[in-house]
Amino acid sequence: MHHSRSALRATLVALATLVASGCAAFPPGTPLPDILPEINATLQPNEILLQPGDGIEVKFSDVAGTEATTQSLNQMTKIRPDGRANFAVLGELEVAGLSIGQLQEKLTVLYDKEIVAPPPLVRAGGLSERHVHFLGAVSNRAKIQVGPGMTIDLIEAFAEMNIPQDTFSLIEHTVLIRWMPDEQKRRHWVIDASPKYWANEELLHLQGGDIVYIPTHPLRITTQWVRELVKLLPVPNLLIN
Repeated sequence: MHHSRSALRATLVALATLVASGCAAFPPGTPLPDILPEINATLQPNEILLQPGDGIEVKFSDVAGTEATTQSLNQMTKIRPDGRANFAVLGELEVAGLSIGQLQEKLTVLYDKEIVAPPPLVRAGGLSERHVHFLGAVSNRAKIQVGPGMTIDLIEAFAEMNIPQDTFSLIEHTVLIRWMPDEQKRRHWVIDASPKYWANEELLHLQGGDIVYIPTHPLRITTQWVRELVKLLPVPNLLIN
């Protein structure tokens, strides 16, 4: 928990420093209707991406001659705030940001090097809350809970967060940062989410773990400061709670 709060403070300080360094205004982001298809194509509706607080169940099937070994390896473990979890024989592994399938593949390879047993079955053993996090021109409530596998519309999220709160909320420079599990890194988009686009029929969907930044000052060299911000963010979803 302390690690998570420290990471959030570092992120906010970095944002303030990077934004304050800008002088000339950067043009607005890509209009919301134009960028919708690209962003929505990166959604992971059927994937559970592991995050701190999630429980993981690891179970091995019994095969003649391996019962004693596999029974001792069956376990429930929990992902710590630093994104790591402890596994029998293997010790600590970084698992936050992986899907269940990716973790199963990883454990299968690692256990195959250590023991003679069938591949493990991995499944979620109790999931922590998922949130969309908001930074910048937002109220004290800086996150919205989203159920696993569920999404929330960007404009609906704006309404819940009371955005824009004032004339300093530059939603035409809205930045969305999303963790990409297949690439094991974050991507970002700069979006012009001005009210003139709010009646668009297609919705921009946010999912748990997304970070939305609403600047209060005009930005310049947007890709540069977003790239620097992403470097400062820790393992995925570490800003939780």
